[in-house]
Amino acid sequence: MSDGLPTHNNPEVLDLLINAYFDGGISDENHAKLCELLRSDRENAKAFARFSVIHHRLGELMSHERGSLLASLDIHDIHAAELIDALDDKNHTAQIVDITASVLEEEKRKGAAKAAEDGRMELEPSPIVIVIPKAVVYLAMAAAIAILASVTAYFLPNKQAATITAQVEENPEIKPATLVDQDGAVWADGQPLLAGTEFIAGQKLSLISGVIELSFFRGAEVILEGPCEVQIIDDNALRLHSGQLVAQAGGTANYFSVLTPTAKVMDFGTEFGVKVDGQTATQVAVFDGLVSLQSSLEQQGNTNNSLQPLMISEGKKSGVDRDGVVSTAVSDLADTDSIMFARSLESYRSPLFQYQRAILKAAPIAYWNFESENSKRVQNEVNPGVNDLIGFGNVQVVKDGAMGKAASFKSHKAPLDYFLMDGELEFNTAARSYTIELLFNSSRQQFATIAKLFVELDDPGMPFGAYAAVDVTDSAGVNAGRIKHWRNNTVRVFHRNPPSAKMSDRNNLFGLADYSVNTWQHVALVKSAGKLALYIDGLLVDETQDSSGTQAAVRMIIGASPGAVLSADTNAGNKPQQSDDMSARPFVGLIDEVAVYNRALAADEIATHKAIWDKQRNNLNP
Repeated sequence: MSDGLPTHNNPEVLDLLINAYFDGGISDENHAKLCELLRSDRENAKAFARFSVIHHRLGELMSHERGSLLASLDIHDIHAAELIDALDDKNHTAQIVDITASVLEEEKRKGAAKAAEDGRMELEPSPIVIVIPKAVVYLAMAAAIAILASVTAYFLPNKQAATITAQVEENPEIKPATLVDQDGAVWADGQPLLAGTEFIAGQKLSLISGVIELSFFRGAEVILEGPCEVQIIDDNALRLHSGQLVAQAGGTANYFSVLTPTAKVMDFGTEFGVKVDGQTATQVAVFDGLVSLQSSLEQQGNTNNSLQPLMISEGKKSGVDRDGVVSTAVSDLADTDSIMFARSLESYRSPLFQYQRAILKAAPIAYWNFESENSKRVQNEVNPGVNDLIGFGNVQVVKDGAMGKAASFKSHKAPLDYFLMDGELEFNTAARSYTIELLFNSSRQQFATIAKLFVELDDPGMPFGAYAAVDVTDSAGVNAGRIKHWRNNTVRVFHRNPPSAKMSDRNNLFGLADYSVNTWQHVALVKSAGKLALYIDGLLVDETQDSSGTQAAVRMIIGASPGAVLSADTNAGNKPQQSDDMSARPFVGLIDEVAVYNRALAADEIATHKAIWDKQRNNLNP
């Protein structure tokens, strides 16, 4: 199979074949042709060996200067021959490593000799170890990382920007970055900046809020999100003092570096996010490619293995703590990592993105946004795999035309449609507070449970105890005589501690007006230390005194009450148990963006979430 490369013998073809080989995409035909060209001409073989050294060791770090570097390397014939022998074997990985390592050792010795001859000190090795490109053959070079670090300074004596640890002085003659776009940017000095504004080397930027996009001279693009403080270093590097960013190298910027108070992050043409928290710890998420992460505190007496960089590949994340210790753990990126980092202004401007971001920033202990492809298991976005939702019946996850996808419940008969949480939520009993927040769209007037927290009791005749719930009522009026201030066709919430199966127990709150059918509404049940409150569409509609405590561990069901599930699933054919709680009917309609917090949300937080939701509705109905 051909790569589409010409196979006649000329320098351009040789260069194309070598590139195809190191990119891992060479065909058998062109692989044979490359071997033929290298064996037929010693200079071709040396060119391949030189390219191997640079390509394996530096990626394409100096691609814009590759010609002069290739010409300057003096590769012995023996190394060229060894590399060609390795080339013959498609499973050449380990051999390439050994050969390249020996070449690099030789270059290191030559560098030391040349330094002694010139009467100067040999340059200290760069503490940044170059990342390994994505092809499998590059990954093999991990075995030679220590050697790579030792000789980087020899090859790149004037390219140390990525390793700067001291502050950079401003230089108005150099303007490495330009403001491309912004959204809601508020600067610390209060002065607005227009697109096209150029920033000089060493300039410090303090963004209070909003998002800006910077373009660096060599082609790197950086998204900065306020609040953050940065300093422009040069056209391939910046320092992030606090806040977060997403960087993507491009153009001739085949690498880009981000320095933080505790870490050095370096990439080669990849996309990655960096966050510095209030304790100066550094978090790194790699969305594409491979990134090198290293502590920046080794010069301050750090005794950990900071000289050995941590290589983080696509779809992974890790970090450096506030003491400069590089984590030994690399974990998978969650969907929420793409939400927590604004990867583009386009995504940042999306109300859906902003809503989910606002929920996560409010620190829920569980959050289900139903963006899953699998309706039988919907992950908890806060901690995937822990307290996920398990789907039962014919429950579906559908495009809802509002917030991406939502849970759809269509049947009020067995088998019931509902989600049951796989685990228990743990509340802070000392705080006596929690919040349930969600969106719902009822298909009809009904008396049904949208979401309910419950506990399992020891009494076999009463296996579930209602603890808290968001319900909708209908006009049947069956409970008007039992519940004080009962309101038909409204949203109803309650909190009961100790848990009870009777609707008349403890506090019940109701909306002031009928809920709309086939319309999305935002609801929040807020239990604080002394009150119970109901917010509908961002407004406080009902509250009452409630100083009762909270349970340490509760379960959640969405789309039905636990009693209804019991009677339909385990007592099929028998008359349902007739407690008030267990007579609640299953919900028919859509439910989305369910979040549970281990604290009472403030009124302004709820109003903010509702305002973002309004932006989404306006987008859908301009």
